[in-house]
Amino acid sequence: MSTDKPGPSSVSNQDPDSRLEPTPAQGKQIKLCHAARRAEAAGHLNTAIARYREAVLLDTTNPTPLMYLGFALQQAGNWDRACQVYSLAADLEPRVTRAWRKPSLDEDIRVRSRALDQAIRQHSSDLHAAAMQQYQQRCPNAEFERIREAIWCQTHPGPFSYRSAQQRPHLFYVPDLAPVAVFDAADLPWTETLERAWEVICNEFQSLAEQQAESESPYLDASLGLGRNWESLIGTLNWGSFFLYRNGKVNAKLESMVPQTLKLLGEIDTLTMAGTPREVVFSILRGKQHIPPHYGVANTDATVHLPLVAPAGSGIRVTDTTYAWVEGKVFAFDDAFEHESWNRSEQPRVNLLFEAWHPDLTQQERGAVATAFELRDTWNRARRI
Repeated sequence: MSTDKPGPSSVSNQDPDSRLEPTPAQGKQIKLCHAARRAEAAGHLNTAIARYREAVLLDTTNPTPLMYLGFALQQAGNWDRACQVYSLAADLEPRVTRAWRKPSLDEDIRVRSRALDQAIRQHSSDLHAAAMQQYQQRCPNAEFERIREAIWCQTHPGPFSYRSAQQRPHLFYVPDLAPVAVFDAADLPWTETLERAWEVICNEFQSLAEQQAESESPYLDASLGLGRNWESLIGTLNWGSFFLYRNGKVNAKLESMVPQTLKLLGEIDTLTMAGTPREVVFSILRGKQHIPPHYGVANTDATVHLPLVAPAGSGIRVTDTTYAWVEGKVFAFDDAFEHESWNRSEQPRVNLLFEAWHPDLTQQERGAVATAFELRDTWNRARRI
């Protein structure tokens, strides 16, 4: 259930249609929402669901009708569809999960916000339990208790705390993993192999960048709303990328141009999703750019950088320590710790970036983590309005 990305919309402080932007479809959407609410109040839930769905489809960027549709589906006993719709609303605007906590908001909004929040938390817990059961059935002798007890941070049903104030993954957290900010090369046995291949990887990158320049894309999608500090990076090539794998899917257009790079990564400890690397990218930070302080997704990963082009004045800070990029020298850290990066030179900085498993996780635990993320991803992709 993806509720970790901020969106452009906001929750009304009155009713499901009062925050609508003045689009041509506004009047019709308002009428549909009012008709749906009247049908709902009269106990005609099927009619209410149909009208809410029509309203949603008129403006899929508005989270509030989605929240009302989810509530009607839940009242009708359609739990999974309600959770799908609720989570789509939370994807658009995470504040819908917290609106019920504000006494100043309309009671109708607060009732439905609370139902949404509770449903998302319950469904997330159920999904994790199902993933653990699925993995146990597949590997009956596996030991993975600390993954079974892992926390989905945004949807955990109760309060929890992080072991380190500087380590705050915003999606998935295994409390019993020791908080280590930067990994020692001795804990990553493939480091020397990767460093010896630096020149080969550089050559493949240069060829790719020259022949497929049009394939470079922004590292951060334009739809993300991350605040003013990120404006120069969102949707621009100030932070560019050539994704070889993204969300577990290979870039078929670029795959054949970097055979040695991908062969090498297939032989080391990359983090996989359904058997393929989750993310492998050539990351290009243009000159005079700064990636603001932030936290990563999970503490089960090692984020690995192999600097290919490292101009003076480019580097990274992890917690309280600053490191300069060194060409050909692997740098691996837990990006669940606060970190930021910069390039103060005039030249682009280029790193090969990928995810490896946290070295303290056993093979059985890695399988459990992968199963949890794969089931979540499958459910996310199946969501429908």
